[in-house]
Order: sequence, then C-alpha cells, then structure tokens
Amino acid sequence: SFRRFTVDEYEQMVSVGRLTPSDPVELLENYVVLKMPRNPPHDGTIMLMTPVLFRHCPGGWYVRCQSAVRLGDSKPEPDFSVVREDPNFYCTRHPEPADIGLVIEVADATLQRDTQ
Repeated sequence: SFRRFTVDEYEQMVSVGRLTPSDPVELLENYVVLKMPRNPPHDGTIMLMTPVLFRHCPGGWYVRCQSAVRLGDSKPEPDFSVVREDPNFYCTRHPEPADIGLVIEVADATLQRDTQ
C-alpha cells in the first residue's frame, strides 16, 4: 500500500533533509509524487506566458513562477500562481488558499494527471 503524508509531515521531511530541493517530487493530495521532466514545449510556453501574466496582473497581486503553494492536502509547485502582493510574507511561508487568486499549470504530457 502507499503511504499518505500531511503537508506538515512533508515539510518536516524537507526540513530534516530526507527530501532535498534536488529531489524531483511534490506533495499532491497527500501523496509524494514525482514531478514530470520538463521539455521544450512546456518551457517555451512558460517563457511566452511570463511577460503576458506580469503585464496583465491586477494591482495588489504578484505573479510567482514555479514556486510552491501550501494547500490543505498538497504542496504543489504550479507553473504560475497569482498571489496577494506582499512578497515579504513569502520569505517566511508559502502562499495559502486565502493568498491565492489564480493557479496555472502548463500541461502537455501530464494533462490528465493535472486536471484530476
């Protein structure tokens, strides 16, 4: 059987070094799952979208790119998130649901998994 983890347990594994920033994983719905390898269409789409999102982001909001957000059962690293603009908050914690206005995941090969 598979082991489920809370967000707190996942963060504890990171803090003690059991998981490191170089480990290609994230917590999704209480499961530690492998992140998909990046490919040119994915990275190219992110490159094209970045200036558009920054240009159209409303006042009081901030665009984050491939950075973690903290949800009730997950700690994903979406390709983009639009969060309340106060970057100082995010030096000590990740944005949580009340901070998040929009999440965007660029998907090609992982579309089915990303929309479940």
